[in-house]
Formats: sequence, C-alpha cells, structure tokens
Amino acid sequence: MKGRVRRAAPLALVVSWGCRGAGGAGDSAASGASALPPAVEAHPAVSGGLCPEIELREASPGLSGAAVDPASGDLWLASDTRAMLYRLPRDRWSACDGKVEDGPSFDPGRDAEAESLAFLPDGRLAVGLEGDAARRAGDRVLAVEIGTGSAADLVDLTYAGLPLPRGRPEGNDGIEGLAVAGGSLWAGIEPWAEAGGKRYGFVGRVDLPAGSARWWSVPLPGSAKIAALEADPVRPGGMVAILRHYGISRLVRVAPGSDELAPGPAPGWPPLAAVEPWVDLAAAVPRDTPNFEAVVFDRDGAPWVVNDNHRGGSEGPSLLRRVRVQ
Repeated sequence: MKGRVRRAAPLALVVSWGCRGAGGAGDSAASGASALPPAVEAHPAVSGGLCPEIELREASPGLSGAAVDPASGDLWLASDTRAMLYRLPRDRWSACDGKVEDGPSFDPGRDAEAESLAFLPDGRLAVGLEGDAARRAGDRVLAVEIGTGSAADLVDLTYAGLPLPRGRPEGNDGIEGLAVAGGSLWAGIEPWAEAGGKRYGFVGRVDLPAGSARWWSVPLPGSAKIAALEADPVRPGGMVAILRHYGISRLVRVAPGSDELAPGPAPGWPPLAAVEPWVDLAAAVPRDTPNFEAVVFDRDGAPWVVNDNHRGGSEGPSLLRRVRVQ
C-alpha cells in the first residue's frame, strides 16, 4: 500500500557544477583552502539521455542511502523519514525520469532509521541503521529480500574498542555508509573522535555474523563526518566515501592498509586508512552545500550523488546528480 506522497518545493538555487571563484565560501574557512578538483558542469549521455541532474519524485523526504542492483542496474534508495525502500528502474534513470516506485517496507525497530544501502553477493539488500537510543553499543544492519520484502537482522554491529567520546555514539550517529568491497561488507560510521587536535572517522570490515569489525581510522577535514561509502569500481578492494558537514562536501578514495604500514593516530587507535582526495563537491555550491549522503556508480563507472533534503523539514527536492571530474 502506497503511503502519502509528499512533493518537495521547487529548487530555489540554480546549481552549476563549476569552479569556485575567488572569495567563495565552502570549507576553506574550516579546514584550509581546498586542493581538490571541483565537480564541473557536464551534460553526459546516459543511454542517449542528457541528465546531469534528476529530481527524484514520489519518494519520502530524507533520501540518505542508495545502491545499484548489479543484476538489473536499477537504483534503490532508502529514506530516513519512512521505513520503505524505493526503486528507480534503470530505463527511467537512463531516460532522465526520476519517478521512483515503492519497494518493500521494513521494520527498523524502535528509535532507528535507515541511512545506508549495499547489495550483498546473494542479491539481498543490506540496510544500515542509525539508532537514537542512549547508551547503545552499536547499530544494526538488516538484510532485505527485494523480491518478497522479507527482512531479517544481518548483524548487530558493535562499536566496542573505538575511542569514541564517552565510549558510545551520540544519538543519530550511526551506519552512514555500507559497501561490499574485496569480498567483504564494510561500514562507514558517523561517530568520530579526536587525536592530536585532528578529527577522525572510522570504516570497518564487518565480521559476519559476530558483529565485530576490523576498524581503520579516516582523517576528516574540518568538522566533517563520514556520510556515505561505496565500492570503488576502478580500484578493487578500495572504496569511495563522502566526507561532509555544513560547508564541507568531499568525495575521497579510501584504502585500508595493515597495522605495520599505517599505525593509528594515537596509541590504541585503529590503524590509518590511506585517503586520497578526489572531488570537492562543495566548490560548486559555495553558499548552501547540498546535504549529499549517498554515492553510487552507474554502469559506465560515473559517480552520482544523492542529497538528503530533510533537515528537520523538507528543503527543496531530492536530487540525483551526476559528478564529472577534470
């Protein structure tokens, strides 16, 4: 049964994927001038269509997770305001039509919401959750059968051993990214910590079904947090992440290493992951950086980002944007 459709207001800000001019805002005040290449204006062909930007329609606000079905090429989306999955068929995506279809609904449990998606090798869709309960030890990952809609707990991921402030995550800090890379399920989490005056997030290779993870530390620019994670299509075993906060929005490549090659930033910390800057998404929108919370790759290997348009209320449409880099 379809839920009540909430249509977003028209976009007031016209976005041009261009370089930031002198004096532009962005994240330079928070973390130093950006050396990343900006996203550039482009009108890429997608199976004959021209669509650098697609408005995602007929979905609840707050799209915060996305994944491409490797079998069909369909785009699946999750909202943090409604416990339902949405599907954008590949042919509509190729035709620049952003009308999505309702997929299966699921029960995330009390005080939890969906934040991330990844397709598992068996065809099920992993759904990373974000809890709001005080003193919780971690967050859960569900596995959803997209054909039948049946859902079950895949893993209860614990944050034990991470150097988090107060030893636990804050409310609404959860599993912001999921990726299947190198034959393993990886999680990127929003909780962060500081060492030596610098801020770090964490990505972990999940041990199924034990619920533990092998963690790596990820250097963060300014006040940014990990907002999304996806397998890197050109670097086997590697991943791409979005690091963002207000005024900061970056795509980076992440490659966890070994303890011996990359010690942690402080004693007892997880080892450092190798992080390669890639794209400065905020450079194109210096005054009001969209809240990009998902990244996927199409079948041509081009990256697309999804903005979460819900910040206590709906703010403009949900958009799927193609990223081109110099």
